[in-house]
Amino acid sequence: MQFNYIYLLISALLFFVAAPLVVEVTGYFWHRFVEHSGIFGENIRYKHWIHHERDYPTTSLRPSKKYTSAKSYGWYILTVFLVVSIYLLLPLHYSIPMILGGLIYAKFVISAFHSSFHKKNFWMNHYGWYKELVRLHDIHHYKPVNYGINIFVLDKLFGTYSDKMPNKTTNTFPNVPRKAFVRKLHTETQ
Repeated sequence: MQFNYIYLLISALLFFVAAPLVVEVTGYFWHRFVEHSGIFGENIRYKHWIHHERDYPTTSLRPSKKYTSAKSYGWYILTVFLVVSIYLLLPLHYSIPMILGGLIYAKFVISAFHSSFHKKNFWMNHYGWYKELVRLHDIHHYKPVNYGINIFVLDKLFGTYSDKMPNKTTNTFPNVPRKAFVRKLHTETQ
């Protein structure tokens, strides 16, 4: 009987603690180094650049239109990589709660919160903690900081945290081929 309780405890820890932690850590590094710095090339970075420059520029972080996804396939690549890695690294009876916990957290916490940050009059706006998350995300659109979505521990640890709203926008995409991106965007919209 004791084994069942231990298994249940480990499964719960994997589902509720380890999986969200893996999502937050990999999400931070992916967002910072792949989507903003382009270490895997320009295609994934271009999709995220669309989110910052066309869909939600600093002049219109919460437009009245419905939330627009940049249709970045990069997060799907990362998800498949993580699912396969967890499946290969952990025994099946532990990989299942870890994978399910990660997928649920990524979809219903990270993705849902991020899209809500760009909605006008979102129902959670009367909560102080939520308004602070929105403000920190807004700062991310102004300058290359705050790569976390809900948790900013890694930003604080690696010196990319800022709670100061800048007066003007700085380049959030270092060494981006801006002219090439603008040309590509122009041809896509015609």
